[in-house]
Amino acid sequence: MRKRVDVSRSRAGKARGEARAEGGNGGVRRRGIRGPGSVRKVLFAAVVVGGVLGLLEVVLGWLGVRPAVAERDPYAGFAPTVPHFVVECGGDGIERVRVAEAKRDVLNPVVFEARKPPGTYRIVCLGGSTTYGRPFYEETSFSGWLRAFLGAIDRSRRWEVINAGAISYASYRVAGLLEELARFEPDLVVVYSGHNEFLERRTYEGILKTPGLVRGAAGLVSRTRIGGLIQSVMERVGLVGRGGPRALTARVGDEVRRIPINAVGPEAYHRDDRFRAEVLAHFGASLERIVKTARNFGTQVVLVTPVSNERDFEPLKSENRTDLSAAEREAWRSAYRLGLERLAAGDAEQAAAAFEAARALDGRHAGLLYRLARAKAAAGDREAARLWYAAARDEDIVPLRAVSEIVAMVRSFSGREGVEVIDFEAELRKDSEDGVLGKESFYDHVHITVDAHRKLAWRIVEELVDAGVVRPGADWERTVQAGVHEEVTGRVDRELMARELLMLSEAMEMLRQSTMAVACAERAVELVPEDGGAWRVLGWRAFRAERRVLAAEAFRSALDREPGDLGSREGLGVVLLGEGKPAEALECFERVLQVAPGAAGVQAWRGRALEALGRRGEAVEAYRVALALDPTHGEARAGLERLRLP
Repeated sequence: MRKRVDVSRSRAGKARGEARAEGGNGGVRRRGIRGPGSVRKVLFAAVVVGGVLGLLEVVLGWLGVRPAVAERDPYAGFAPTVPHFVVECGGDGIERVRVAEAKRDVLNPVVFEARKPPGTYRIVCLGGSTTYGRPFYEETSFSGWLRAFLGAIDRSRRWEVINAGAISYASYRVAGLLEELARFEPDLVVVYSGHNEFLERRTYEGILKTPGLVRGAAGLVSRTRIGGLIQSVMERVGLVGRGGPRALTARVGDEVRRIPINAVGPEAYHRDDRFRAEVLAHFGASLERIVKTARNFGTQVVLVTPVSNERDFEPLKSENRTDLSAAEREAWRSAYRLGLERLAAGDAEQAAAAFEAARALDGRHAGLLYRLARAKAAAGDREAARLWYAAARDEDIVPLRAVSEIVAMVRSFSGREGVEVIDFEAELRKDSEDGVLGKESFYDHVHITVDAHRKLAWRIVEELVDAGVVRPGADWERTVQAGVHEEVTGRVDRELMARELLMLSEAMEMLRQSTMAVACAERAVELVPEDGGAWRVLGWRAFRAERRVLAAEAFRSALDREPGDLGSREGLGVVLLGEGKPAEALECFERVLQVAPGAAGVQAWRGRALEALGRRGEAVEAYRVALALDPTHGEARAGLERLRLP
């Protein structure tokens, strides 16, 4: 043992000596520098390895092995999936595709033949709830309009439009739907997607923790068939989870958590720029996947830029930057409050100046940007208003509208082989006020009106005509538009649609979107002008939105139709009181109390009217009656405090 140690030391000393002799620089031997012969050997080895790998890739392709990226969403992991469609054979021996029972709550009940009939041009429309037809019906969606237009324009072939819009589906789920539907021979796929990307909390933690270089290398490997083979083997031996035969069809298992629209509190949404960047990257990858899937099946693609309500839908939640100092935060608040005061007073220029001062301290507060846009619009600066409305949408902490980057990503596909992009946003801006999208085209934040659906369908028709797919007859544009419009709108259940608009109006008010709450109620009374109840709802929505003239009109219209309606009578009294007409208001309240003496709120309003008329003792009695009926009634208690009574 001793001898061996000595020999080792002797060899080590000799090696150190040689290193000092050869190194020539501080006793450190220079490594890694090879002669020309070594370089040639490395290059030769690289060429041989590359050739072998290339040959293996060709062989695997011939054997039908697909790249890993063709089977997996790199952002979604390996969770199992639930199919959306099933194939059933009918009594006539024809196989038909139907929506799977588990997916009937998110998809329209479409049915079509698995084998496309001869002479049929099959179109599949994909996307979220707008494509589906929300908030109303499939037949008034752009898919329904498209079906009606094509049947009227060109009868030389059979047109089949399949509405596969899925409620609340983000683009990666849409890509999964296409994976299922592509094998049923669609000629064209229309994709309207982008609003639901942040609706689900997806876990990107594994991706985020992976170094960028490794992530990039893994991405390259995933695009090879060798990578696909390795992944398949790893699945078979249990080293990674198995994804099933359709790993892209819409589920990401435990890595997804739904965030409901009404969960607008701090526990649901916060600014997270890193997560935002990953979601946007995922959206881009999903679009690439959609286009690639369609191309693999020889299907044309039309992408539609998603549109959203900018002017008439306020940001749902705003946050200040977290790095503001206490002094900066107070200065921001002062400037913001001043802007609100000036805007309310009608001084748009001074309001804009105050908001600009606040923006210099913190330009990421969505509410500030929205009000800056309002001030700029009121001051006549249309271009600045348009930019700030878009910025407010993009900084909304609850991003349920497609942000600017998403719209730009869709546009970036323009000019690609086999892909057409319809810039629907640009189309709608032409008909909007000051080039800003608002209530004229929307029912809420993203769901477009029936007429906007019609416009989108017509643009798709024009694309098909330009491509020579549709062969229209003479004078087709004028005659078809009018005839189809009458046909589609004639099938609408106006009463049902009005009821749904009133429910949507209530939802908008709950979200503090007063402009859209009023707009939905106005559309409802247009559909059912003889419905006094609809007019009453409009009256209260307008009153709470501080549109007193409209409120008075609506309440009077309601009473014209239903003179005994107590809610409308009370509402009219409240409006009259606000207009400085307490005697007329008092008459309304007393008529209501004759029928409903136990209405605490009306008793309190009666007290206000009496107080305004100088009838102090009667006002006190009315307030006390209201508190006896409802001890928590704030207005009655405030009235007694004003009169300095217990």
